[in-house]
Amino acid sequence: MTELLEQLKLALSPTLKNHTSVEDPIYLVGPLLKITPSHLSSSNTVIFVDGGAKHKRGFGFAAGDGDSIDSIHKLDFVFPAEKDRSDLGLVLMAIKNSAKKFVLLGFSGDRRDHDLFNLGEINNFLLLSKNQTSVLLDNNIMFLSPGSWKISVDGLFSVGTLFENQISISGDCKYKTLAKTKFNPLESLGLSNNANGIIDISSTKPFFIYLDNSVDKNSKSFTSLIAT
Repeated sequence: MTELLEQLKLALSPTLKNHTSVEDPIYLVGPLLKITPSHLSSSNTVIFVDGGAKHKRGFGFAAGDGDSIDSIHKLDFVFPAEKDRSDLGLVLMAIKNSAKKFVLLGFSGDRRDHDLFNLGEINNFLLLSKNQTSVLLDNNIMFLSPGSWKISVDGLFSVGTLFENQISISGDCKYKTLAKTKFNPLESLGLSNNANGIIDISSTKPFFIYLDNSVDKNSKSFTSLIAT
């Protein structure tokens, strides 16, 4: 797998070379996205993962093993059908530390096992990231690397983790925690909170926020959620 990953990094290098600012998001488009995002253009860094290549319109880079794409659409880099990691997992490994913000579209809602393992790949990606990094998955789950965050939330949200973690929640929310409250993996301690403004969250390991209605489904990015 090491050789395959190095080959992928080399193939991706022209695309990532044009991504001149780590502050700009990188978009990953997956096979479950129904409608081609109209807001994406050649000015964005876009990687189409396997069947996501059906949304490729003359720009971006497409990689995958071809098991979710038809013969009409072509991949720029083809993975072997038998490999140790998923298409998404390999792409995430190849673009680690290339940006601080990632938007994933079309990676959930079909097979439950794929959904679960995608969560694991994203969290491992954040665990290894050198930057303070955020990942938005299909417009309603935000994954955040360890550290302190200020996030604008309007409405219902839940906070959870896939790791044994210490999380602090404060700010303009209904339920707050003590500093460095212990959160066990997928424990319901952070379930169903409510906010109207800026919330402050800090953690010692990657964590996620489920956002009920805080992300406009047609929004161009989720950067407004990360308070500056």
